[in-house]
Amino acid sequence: MKKNIKSNVVTICTLLLLVSCHSNQNKGFEVENTIDLRHCDTIISMSSIAMGSIVSMQCHDSILIMRNALNDQYFSFFNTKSKKLLGHWGEIGNGPLEYIDISSEFSIIDNKLIFRDVVKKEIVKIELEDLLHFFENKEYKITDVKSPYLYSLNFRPLRTEFVTDKIICAGCFDDGSLKIIDSDNNTITLSSEYPFDSGNITNLHKGRVFQSFLKGNCQQEKIARSYIASDILEIYDISDNTNQLIYINDYKYPPILSSRSQNPKIEERISIGGIIGMDATEELLFLAWSSKSFKELSEMDYRFNEILCLNWYGEGLRKYTLPFDVSNFCVTNEYLYVINEQEESIDIYRFKINNQLTGTIL
Repeated sequence: MKKNIKSNVVTICTLLLLVSCHSNQNKGFEVENTIDLRHCDTIISMSSIAMGSIVSMQCHDSILIMRNALNDQYFSFFNTKSKKLLGHWGEIGNGPLEYIDISSEFSIIDNKLIFRDVVKKEIVKIELEDLLHFFENKEYKITDVKSPYLYSLNFRPLRTEFVTDKIICAGCFDDGSLKIIDSDNNTITLSSEYPFDSGNITNLHKGRVFQSFLKGNCQQEKIARSYIASDILEIYDISDNTNQLIYINDYKYPPILSSRSQNPKIEERISIGGIIGMDATEELLFLAWSSKSFKELSEMDYRFNEILCLNWYGEGLRKYTLPFDVSNFCVTNEYLYVINEQEESIDIYRFKINNQLTGTIL
């Protein structure tokens, strides 16, 4: 009995020490400088009831596109120049131009909106110009192009990213941890192992426990990958069938498995929040960052106020700090867009930045 009590005390003290370390240590990528962003303008402020929660966003040619949740249409479109709502689009359903359940992530490539219908296992592509015409004239006919993507018991993509004609997949696979589906629907293993101790979990289930964020670069034909509840960042070159890891950071905080649960899951109290989102331009990669524990982060609805800026070789350039917590962000060559979600309103702000490799605040 005394041995058990002593063992429990040691375990509790160890956990408290780890939590304390995560709370007090200066964690993060090394960057050249920190820039405090203070001046911004409001793009739009509207009722959260009308918008629903926003799970992802992209800006393309001054059109801000947001993937909504808890709403009867999947996407909202704003003109950032006029600061006006263009419209909502993407009805939930099983009819023409309706989608049962689409992925939280989406891409804009070659002026096309690209996303997955998760239930139908289809990639959907729509010309952005058609959508803009539709907002001007509701009689305008929109055409979507659908193509099935590979999905089976042993190949279950949970997150995808599109780079040129390739689909990069992170998820549950019978082997490997990161896959490519090429234009001929063949699969290529991009990464065979996890870079940290993943315990005695079967490979097919590792992808669900250790989920990933992905961000592609079509111009350089690269893909960046991070893992939830960690500070791990990987960059792969996928040009001309190179398909190799070219960078992994000197990480300090891998995701930690819970020893208290029968079902494998991450120990949120002692795992770092770490990288919780990504966006990119042709030259730069941006990481939403939190040094809080993953548990603390979840309790504040995954809000953050730091964004790290790196180049596509993994070199840290600068850190942007925001004057308030935000729930999502995206970048262009000129602007950083952020979302501040309140109980009754959603506010979208824009900070002007210079994203050249040696630039500073404008």
